[in-house]
Amino acid sequence: MRKTLLICFLILTGYKGVSQVDTLVLSYEECLAIILQNHPAVDQGQLLLDRGDASVLEAKGGFDPLINANLLEKKFKNDPYYRLFNSEIEIPTKTGVKVTAGYDRTSGVFLNPENLDPEEGLIYAGVNIPLARGLLFDKRRAQLQKAELIRQASIVERRQLLNDLTYEAGIAYWNWWLAYEQLSIFEDAVTNASVQLQGVRESALAGDRAFIDTIEAGIQYQNLNLQRTQAFLNYAMSTLQLSTFLWDDNGNPQIIQESTIPASPPFSDSLNQNLQFLLDTTVIDMHPEIIEYDLKIEQLQLKKRLAKENMKPDVNLKYNFLVDAGNSIVNSVSTNNFNLGLSVQMPLFFRTEKGNLQRANIDIADNVYARSIKRTQLTNKFEATLAKWNSFKEQYDIYAAIVEDYRIMLDGELELFSNGESSQFFINSRQAKYIESQLRLKELYTYMRISEIESYYTAGVLPGLN
Repeated sequence: MRKTLLICFLILTGYKGVSQVDTLVLSYEECLAIILQNHPAVDQGQLLLDRGDASVLEAKGGFDPLINANLLEKKFKNDPYYRLFNSEIEIPTKTGVKVTAGYDRTSGVFLNPENLDPEEGLIYAGVNIPLARGLLFDKRRAQLQKAELIRQASIVERRQLLNDLTYEAGIAYWNWWLAYEQLSIFEDAVTNASVQLQGVRESALAGDRAFIDTIEAGIQYQNLNLQRTQAFLNYAMSTLQLSTFLWDDNGNPQIIQESTIPASPPFSDSLNQNLQFLLDTTVIDMHPEIIEYDLKIEQLQLKKRLAKENMKPDVNLKYNFLVDAGNSIVNSVSTNNFNLGLSVQMPLFFRTEKGNLQRANIDIADNVYARSIKRTQLTNKFEATLAKWNSFKEQYDIYAAIVEDYRIMLDGELELFSNGESSQFFINSRQAKYIESQLRLKELYTYMRISEIESYYTAGVLPGLN
């Protein structure tokens, strides 16, 4: 953590240490570490997790004990007709049974006999049991399980958010690296062309060269200088593009300083082995988009289960034992003192419930098909990106040899030129081919690294993140 913070400070402030010409090298891995530490999208991902936790907390509220109290009183012409007081606590459970307990106290001249209680009131406790609908599953339990799935979905959504961030940042880094390498090539070429121009001028003044060679050398120098200017513009633009992903600890956007340059990583064939390993596993099934489909299907399965449960009749059994509040509870408990109720309710055709069940089955089938299509698309896309990587790797190997051959030809042409057996025209031609091959080699390496990122991204994982 301290190392990452130090690197971040040096990169964003442009600190140059003791020597003003010292530079700070920023590798791809260090860049991702800085981005994942300070980018606002990381905080957004945490908000997604908090939202999922809030959904679970809300669903658990369906099992909170409920306390209520009621007072109903009538008085007319100073005659106390009746006074009814009731307080009760109801405790839902995850088994579908509700536990209740309460206290009733009534009085009055015209009190309904069925509401008549002992003088000190009546204490009761009991249960409310669903015997059919709601016994095995109900809306409360469905909401809680759905909230748990929403929380899992928030984790997957956060993972996809970070995958998107590192994917875009990775492409920006390698474009920055390519722009820097191209600029370096043209800077070296301009330096060499300047030396060559000076040498040709001196030879021409001494009478050893034709003055037309100085024009050829001057044109080459000006063209290369123009290309260097364009390369510098590309580098500046790519630097700004990568800087959009860099933030400090206080949430302020930062700009990469001139003293910071990209690292030049060595070519490694192990990348291909890692990508092939992903292809040989079931990693696609762990892709965030596939998991989102799986969680959606599980939510629809809950909906289907609840619809099937609602096709049962609504049968509820309610039982309370009664105790005189004026007596000892232990001594007053008796099987002869109770309140018992049984209610039965059901629609004749269950058309609403059948419609909900059919719709749930249709939605499940639709998402199963969509998941299958998405998985095939991701698998094929992954194989295509891997094929791109292999193609760029083969081209890279070929061009590496071509670059070396062009260098040898340029050195040979320079040797002939120094012996008076060649002209500046041939030097310019050899140099242009050599520069072109160098640029192409850097492009191929960049394409290869971007194809690597695309392969991991298509598989739903990125190195060091998942």
